[in-house]
Amino acid sequence: MIYLHQCDRVRIWHQDEKEFADRVGRQLSLSLANVQILNAATQSADAARDAARSASESMNRAQTVIHSMPESVIGLDKDGRLTFFNNTARNWLGLKQEDLGKVANWIAPLAMTDEMLWGRVTACKTVSRFASRLKHNDYGERTLSESLIMDDDDSRGVSVSVAPVKSGGGEINGFIVVLSDTGHLAIGESDAHSHITSLKEQQAEIESRLAEARAAELHARARIEKLNSLEVSLRESGGAKQMENALQQERERLRYEQSKLQNQMQQLLDMNQLKSEFIVNCGSDMETSIQATIGVGEMLEKGVYGSLNEQQQNAVREIIKKARDIKSDVSNLVEYGASRSR
Repeated sequence: MIYLHQCDRVRIWHQDEKEFADRVGRQLSLSLANVQILNAATQSADAARDAARSASESMNRAQTVIHSMPESVIGLDKDGRLTFFNNTARNWLGLKQEDLGKVANWIAPLAMTDEMLWGRVTACKTVSRFASRLKHNDYGERTLSESLIMDDDDSRGVSVSVAPVKSGGGEINGFIVVLSDTGHLAIGESDAHSHITSLKEQQAEIESRLAEARAAELHARARIEKLNSLEVSLRESGGAKQMENALQQERERLRYEQSKLQNQMQQLLDMNQLKSEFIVNCGSDMETSIQATIGVGEMLEKGVYGSLNEQQQNAVREIIKKARDIKSDVSNLVEYGASRSR
C-alpha cells in the first residue's frame, strides 16, 4: 500500500509527485498483467500434460489392439522402409527387430513374393485391397535361394489391405499394411462371413484409436503453441526477469517429473520380469519334485518295494492322482509366468 495524499487538507500536487504516481500505476498494471499471463501459462501447461497423457493412453490402446490381431500388420514409410510390425507378423513372416528401417523388398521374408507387391503398396493413394501370394518362413531348413524357386503350390495366398497415412496437408507419410492368410476362405461361407465381419470391426476399432491419438496429439500441440505464444507475450511485455525464471523452473520441474516417472516405470517393468522369472524357475523345480513323487508312487503301486493290500493300493493311487493334479496346476502356473515374461 502506498500513501499518496493526506486527506485532511488540500494542496497542489507537484509535477514529480504526479510522475511518481504515474510510474507506480504503470508498474502495478504491468505486474498484474504478468501474473495473469503466468496463470494462463500454468493452466496451458497443465492442459498440455493432460492432453499428452490422453494421447499416450490412446496410442497404448491402439498398439494393444494391433498386437492382438490375428492378421499381420506392418508399417512402411513413404519410401517403403519397414517402421513397425505386430506380434503376428513377427511369428508368421519371421520379421526381426533388426529389419526395422530396411526397404521391404530387401527383407528376406517380405521379398519372397510372386510380383512387385511392395511397389503396388507404395503406389496406393487411397485405402486399397488386392490379392497376392507370399512365400513365408515355415519351410524348415530351406535357404533363401531355394525358397525363391519354389513352385506356386508352395506359396500361400494372402489378402493385402493398404491404408495410406497422411499428414494434415494431405501428404502421404507412410502406409499401414494388413496381410491376411486367405487359406481360411476354404471354410464354410457362414464362417468366412463372420471372420470378415470380425476383421471389419477390428479395423474400425484401430481407426478409432488412431483418430483419438491424432486428435489428442493435435490438442497437445495446440496447447504447447499457446504456451509458447504466452511466453513470447511475457517477454515482449517487458515484464520482469523473474517471470521468465519462473517459467524456466516450471519446465525443469516437468522434465524432472517426467524423468522420475520413466525411472519408476522401468523399475516396475524390471520387478515384473523378476516375478515372472521367479514363477517359472520355482514352478520348474516343483514340477521335478512332483514328478519324482509320482514315480515313487507308481513303483509302490507296481509292488517294486513289496506287495500292498487293497487299502494301501487305494491310498497310493489317491496320492498319485493328487500329485498329477498338482503337477498340472504347477504347469499352468509356469506357462502363465512364461507368458508374463514374454
